Amino acid sequence: MKTYKKHLAYCAYRRSLLCVLALFIASGLFAESVIFSEYDLPQIQTSLRDKAHLGSVREYRNLATIECEIFNRNGFLTEEIGSISLADMTKDNNVRILYAYDENNRLTQIAWNSNKIVYKYAAKPDNEPSADESPKNISREIMEEEHYTQDGLDLKIFYIYADGKLSEKRVYKGTGDFLHSYVFRYNTRGDVEEISKRTSRPDSEIVISSNFMEYYYEYDTQGRLALRAWGSGGSANKTKATVETFSYNDEGKLAGSSRGAYEANISAYKNDKLSAADAAVVPEKLTWLTEVTRRQYAPNGKTLEVTTHENSRHTNRYREKWLYEYDESGSLIKESWFENGVQLREKIYTLDMYGNPARAREYVYKDAFGAVTRSLARETQFAYTYY
Repeated sequence: MKTYKKHLAYCAYRRSLLCVLALFIASGLFAESVIFSEYDLPQIQTSLRDKAHLGSVREYRNLATIECEIFNRNGFLTEEIGSISLADMTKDNNVRILYAYDENNRLTQIAWNSNKIVYKYAAKPDNEPSADESPKNISREIMEEEHYTQDGLDLKIFYIYADGKLSEKRVYKGTGDFLHSYVFRYNTRGDVEEISKRTSRPDSEIVISSNFMEYYYEYDTQGRLALRAWGSGGSANKTKATVETFSYNDEGKLAGSSRGAYEANISAYKNDKLSAADAAVVPEKLTWLTEVTRRQYAPNGKTLEVTTHENSRHTNRYREKWLYEYDESGSLIKESWFENGVQLREKIYTLDMYGNPARAREYVYKDAFGAVTRSLARETQFAYTYY
């Protein structure tokens, strides 16, 4: 029962991420690779050879437990099955999440148990009639989002756009009562600069919520994300804002990032940024630095090493390190993870005849008592459709 509840919590977390994913796709925020860099994304998904689609991913944590993801021919996730016994895969009590798409590969529904989320899109870009039904003229803008439980409609969300950008996301109860809205602000180049939440109705004075993480973004002259800050909103909130900065190498790839705490909340940080006559004023209020992440790349652009340091920009002592190895064709074959100089995990990929990962085995180097030992923790199997 505990395992089942944990998986339901995990499913809820995944669904929340998908909702954010759909929101950010609609607003165009995925244009910057820093937010989801090569290190953050599963590299096996981005290195598939031509004329291949990932069909399924099955993860074995032990002989009796499996998590499975199934994809359609276009590579879109259609089903998740989690934390189930191999002998029970055909029974109705499995934890399953189903994803549905329309003929234009737009996500239209996520369903699990007696719950579902329904997405509705604009008929045409900018609501303009067109006889051209080619993919480039199919609108990807989500207009409405409906959340259902076994009791019926629970939430209804409306997406408001201005000049082709998501400007507001309004959330209502199933009964029609207004709950809150998320407001997006952009710079002159069209990059998102701020996300805030207001708890008053759209036609009233804006009241920033104190229980929502506000976000603030800055970009360099080439349009790359240079800084992001976040924290609990509201001028009375005493929680310090977190600030993260990004740097790039000569090839334009992410070279490093630093994270620190501001001496005041996110509202004060934004006010300081907008009102400071001296650009050095705001950096001086970054009271401590929590971590620095540095990245190294091979000549072909592949990530070789990611290290995370603590407390100082100049320290050579790392807290965590990830190492990546590739074969001669550039396919990922090994990942290693170290903490404070001690190896904790490694993942080894076995490739199929086409050079795509067929299996990944993850090993841990410590047992429950802290003894150094290498043991198999999980195995992931990948299946493809070749054409």
